[in-house]
Order: sequence, then structure tokens, then C-alpha cells
Amino acid sequence: MSTERAVLFDLDGTLTDPGEGIIKSLKVALGSAAIPIPSNERLSACIGPPLHDSLRELGARPNQVADLIEIYRARYRDVGMFENAVYPGVPELLEHLASSGCRLFIATSKPTSIAEPILEHFKLRHFFEGVYGANLDGSLGDKVELLSHIHSETGLVTPESAFVGDRRYDMSAAREHGMRAIGVLWGYGTRGELEASGAHHVVASPRSVAEALDA
Repeated sequence: MSTERAVLFDLDGTLTDPGEGIIKSLKVALGSAAIPIPSNERLSACIGPPLHDSLRELGARPNQVADLIEIYRARYRDVGMFENAVYPGVPELLEHLASSGCRLFIATSKPTSIAEPILEHFKLRHFFEGVYGANLDGSLGDKVELLSHIHSETGLVTPESAFVGDRRYDMSAAREHGMRAIGVLWGYGTRGELEASGAHHVVASPRSVAEALDA
């Protein structure tokens, strides 16, 4: 792959499995407002979309959302971000791509201030030229908006580059910007979701990401 081509990665559900920390932190936030707590399966659907949107869908009133986000983030910053694990095969994939000259970036709806320490903790940060995420006020939480921002900073959101993620938000944003969209099945999205939102490739293992990039 040319050094002028880039591979952008989502974080949650793509590089790491954050389920335990996110679900526990959501339960604390919802419980603080006496909002009924749904099943873990329902809460796992909140992994990927912007937190503002997820809380509203879970029953938070508009005037509650900001306070619930603060409660969620307080617990998540303290312990939740490390109730997390790197998916098997991910470090090897990143090592392979980096050694092949790929320019690697993170594009996550998580705040950058949270994504950075997660990557550092799991010894993945050094693979990435840049880490781009949402602002704490929720801006840049939308993946289409985030990719526009990344392109303004790097000029690399192009048809020659690829976005790798596990949810429809990743695939549709890649398509919107004319990028190659690679969906992964080890995260929180289904094959049907990824294909319906425009994935060019849907892969079942990190090793297959490299194969899709070369296809």
C-alpha cells in the first residue's frame, strides 16, 4: 500500500472490546436518574453510536442528557475504560500494516481525551499517526463530520484510503466520503447491518482486514 494511502480504524468493537466498562457505566448513569435499566444485550447496542443519542434512546429526557453523560464519564474515566480488552490478532494486524508503510489513524466517537489513554494502556498508541475523536461537548461525534475533520487535517480521506469499523455508522461515513468501507464481525455489528450500510468487504478476523485492503 502506498504511503499516501491511509487506513482509519474505529476503536470500540474494532480494536478493543469495551463492553464491560461501557455497560456498567451506563447502568450507573441510568440508575442515578431512576431510568429503567434494560438488558445487557440492549445496552450493548449503545457501543458505537454517540453517547448523547444512546442515552436519549434509553429513555433520558433532553434536559437530563448532559448530567447523565457526566455521571457516565466519571465512572468510565475512573475504572470503565480499562474494563476492556484488545481483540486477538489486532496488534499483529497493526504491526503488519505499519511495517508495510500504511499510515494509520483512529476515528472514534469516543472523546479523544479518553481514546488516547486507552490506546496507551494497551500499548497500541505508537501504531497511529493521529487519534481523532469527539469533543467533550459532543461535536465531531458523528462519523461523517469526524471524517470531514480528519480530511481537513490530513487530506487522506480519499477513495484510496479505507475505514475499518464494526457498525453501520462507520460504513455509511466511509461511503459518504468515497472511502473503502471494511466491516468487521468480531465487534457489535452484524453482517446484515454492515452490508446494508455499504461495506465493500465484511471480514471475520483481523488477518482478513489486510487481505481486504489488498483486494
